[in-house]
Formats: sequence, structure tokens, C-alpha cells
Amino acid sequence: MNDSTQHGSLLQRLLPVLFGASLTAVLFAMCFLIPPAGIILCLLVPFPAIYSRFRNGRGTEAAVVTIATLLVSWLFNPQTAMFYLIQFGIVSLVMPEMLARGYGGARTVVWATVACLLASLLLVTSLAFSEGQQVHAGVVALIKESFAKAVSYYEGRGFKGDDLATVRQALAVAADLLSRTYPAFATVFIALVAAFNALLAGRYCSRLAGTPLVGEFKEFKNPEQLIWLLIAAGFSMLSDVAVVTTPALNVLVVLGLLYFFQGLAVVQTMMDRNSQGRLLRTAFYLMLIFQPYVAIPVIALGIFDLWGDFRTPRKQENL
Repeated sequence: MNDSTQHGSLLQRLLPVLFGASLTAVLFAMCFLIPPAGIILCLLVPFPAIYSRFRNGRGTEAAVVTIATLLVSWLFNPQTAMFYLIQFGIVSLVMPEMLARGYGGARTVVWATVACLLASLLLVTSLAFSEGQQVHAGVVALIKESFAKAVSYYEGRGFKGDDLATVRQALAVAADLLSRTYPAFATVFIALVAAFNALLAGRYCSRLAGTPLVGEFKEFKNPEQLIWLLIAAGFSMLSDVAVVTTPALNVLVVLGLLYFFQGLAVVQTMMDRNSQGRLLRTAFYLMLIFQPYVAIPVIALGIFDLWGDFRTPRKQENL
């Protein structure tokens, strides 16, 4: 093999790594630089590495995550790079392996979420221990600082008088709620990232090596026993004791996401039976993006699917 052939082979192996790592770093950076679109872009961050795993193998996937971490550290700082690695890098590494081994979409999302949460807890606890601070107090202080910056932002935009007081009150309520439920919202965020990338892997990696076995989303259904946890958490909210209501509120937020997924599966099944299903699906998801309150009836639909079994075709009886 001559030198030109060797260089060409090396370049052929390096290009996917460099492209995937650069795309990952750019998507992650845009989450911060373009806040309105940051939510959607965050969902896409792990996919370049996941795609690289099924197209070019584990080595390329690991290289993409490693170089992306270094790029994020260079663009921002080592702390931000650690945030990328814990929140997105673990999803990028864990999910493809589980999907390729046939664990299915739901189990893969659960275990990827658990892995990220454990890594996050370990990192936060070690940092808090090294600095002599309590984890909860440090997170609450960070939340209050972020909302104080939001108030300053609105003041700079010219909000005064009653308008500023209304904004300040709304942000104070939101800060208090987030201070109580940040574990649940962290779980929800990671689960959304994992679920979205599982769907992308099933759609765009299905013809590559080590085909991911994601399964049909419209068949997703929570375990029936989960309803008892939902009922228990709901009744716990009737208490006036914070040590009872705060964990219950966190449980309700996480269960809300799970039943939201089940409600979406029901909606997709119903739309697939309609001749205008694609048009209806587009209109529904646009409405869901611009009117988040639509999520509430979707969650209710997911809960009552336990009794209604809305996805089972009804047989017509002859009269």
C-alpha cells in the first residue's frame, strides 16, 4: 500500500469523526447562543454520535464524543464541557449499544436517563463536597441567581411599574416551583433527549450496521401498576407538609411525561387510521409547540387509555 493510499484511507476515517464532532459542538453551542431555538437544538445534540455508531462503528462514536467534549471546552470552559459529557455524551454512548442489542426503545430511554441522572448526582455531590456546600442549597442558589438575571433583563427592556411587578411576581413563583421540582425537570429533560434520539435512530439508522431495534412508538404503553403511584402522589399533594408534597410533586411531573408519551402514542394511532393523518399530525404537533396547554388533554388521554384501550380496533356488531 503506497503513501497516497494510506493518507486517503486515514482521511476517509477522520472525516466522519471531525464532521460529527464539529456538528455536535455547533448544536450544543447554539443551544446557548439562540435561546428560543435552544430547546429543539438540545434534542439533536447526541444524534451525530449515535448516527456515527451505526454507520462507522464504536470507535468513531467514541471519537466524536471525545473531540466534541474538547471543542466545547475550547469554546466555553471545562465546566460546560463536563455538562455536555454528562447530559448528552452519556446518551450518545449508552443508547446505541442498548438499541443494537435489542433492548427496545422504552427500556433504552429509561436506562439512558438513569445513567445520566446517576452521573449528574455523582458530579454535583463531589463538587459540593469539595467546596463544602450542600447540593440542594447550591442548586437553589443557582436557580435564584438565574431568575434574578431574568428580572434584570426585563428591567433593561423598559418594564416599569405594575408591568415589572407582575413579571417579578411571576418569576418568583416560577423560581420557587423550580426550586422544589428541579430533580423532576432534570429527569424530564434527559428523558426527552433520549426519547427523541431513539426515534431518530429508528428512522434514520434502520438500514445501517447493527440496526437499532426501537419498536413502534404508537405501541408504547406504561405498565398498568404505574397508575397506583400516580394516585398515591396525587393524594399526597393534599397534605400541608412540605416533606410530603415536594417528593409527590416531583413524582407527578415525571409521571406526567410518561403518560404524555402514552397519550401521543394514542393520538398517532388514531391519526394513522385517518385518510388525512399526515396533515392532521402536522397540525397537531404545530399546535402542541405553540400552545403547550394542549399537553394536558394528551396526558389525560394517556391516563384513561388504561381503561379505554383506545388503540384496539372496535368490532362492529351485526344488528
